[in-house]
Amino acid sequence: MVYRIYPTFAYVLAIGPCHESLFESFSHVELRRLQRDIGNREFRGLVGAFLERYPIRAIDVAAGQHVAMLHHCASVPGLRLELPPAVYALVARNEGNAAHLLNELQPVLPTWDLPWEHRAEHAEARAARDAWKPQWRLGYGPLQIAAGVTIVGQEGVELSPGGRFDQARLLVRTEGVRFVSLHLPRGAHVREGWRSSLTMEKCTSTGNPIAVAAGASLVMEDCRVFAATCGNLGGVGVYCEGTLEATRCIFEDHSSDGVHVVRGEAKLMECTVQNNGRHGLSVTHHGAKAFLEGGTISGNKQHGVLTGRAKVIVAAAEHCEQTVSSGNGEHSWATQYGGKIAGLAEGIQAHGIQAHFADALTFA
Repeated sequence: MVYRIYPTFAYVLAIGPCHESLFESFSHVELRRLQRDIGNREFRGLVGAFLERYPIRAIDVAAGQHVAMLHHCASVPGLRLELPPAVYALVARNEGNAAHLLNELQPVLPTWDLPWEHRAEHAEARAARDAWKPQWRLGYGPLQIAAGVTIVGQEGVELSPGGRFDQARLLVRTEGVRFVSLHLPRGAHVREGWRSSLTMEKCTSTGNPIAVAAGASLVMEDCRVFAATCGNLGGVGVYCEGTLEATRCIFEDHSSDGVHVVRGEAKLMECTVQNNGRHGLSVTHHGAKAFLEGGTISGNKQHGVLTGRAKVIVAAAEHCEQTVSSGNGEHSWATQYGGKIAGLAEGIQAHGIQAHFADALTFA
């Protein structure tokens, strides 16, 4: 590292005119070390501001530090992370890192960006600064994401949890998390809790289901969820026990249902649900509801829409495009065990055990 070989050069950076271009050849870890070792307050502030704007860069990928930095930065509330192209292979559990705190949010980076006078008043902060080392938190285990974090991907970015394929998913346990333009090869899990929430924009997901636990919420826009074939949820695209709101999304080619709502509530607006191995949309258990506004449900092996002990409401055409369910293997609209399907435009309903609408029905 440059500052180890040329300490005088680092000192000049600290006391002389300093531009962000000088930081580009330093990785995140190297800049943090410089920030710790050099006492100039202006320099520390410049480094802190630079790393807040560019937490993970291509140089971190080249140094093999991008996964550790993702773990590191994702635990800082409210941070926006724009990821450079790379495979972010997240090692499962505590493999290779005995100090990993399994399933616990790990401490954030020591707060050495604070003014020295303020920081000196806090013994814990000063001790953390003094004890910090570049290899601090190697980044193993489930990716824990703090409240308000936004993770932005691009072409060539892949978040890939390790471990058993049927269990490895990204975990969201806090509020206000956003994924933008990410590919999730093993799905995601919005965990229990009334404040757990995830927004996905222009993302793709495959392999494992996306699960929304009771009390949690998921908002999806312009996403594609496809080819979920395994997992303890049985190859469902989205499994919802909480709240789901999807707009212009595609749910296709799953080994089971495209969207399965269990006790929760889902709203699908202008979505496409097609070519799934069982039902397109299934809504089951007392209290579960689904609202459909426009969109197409087709090519599913069994029913297009199935409700049992629950209710599906189809919006009137004057408020949106027609909702069309057609070309499914058995019935495009089906109810059982007291389930109901209501078309708001003309009060069309289906209820009772195995009461089916005709195939290719559209609500006008």
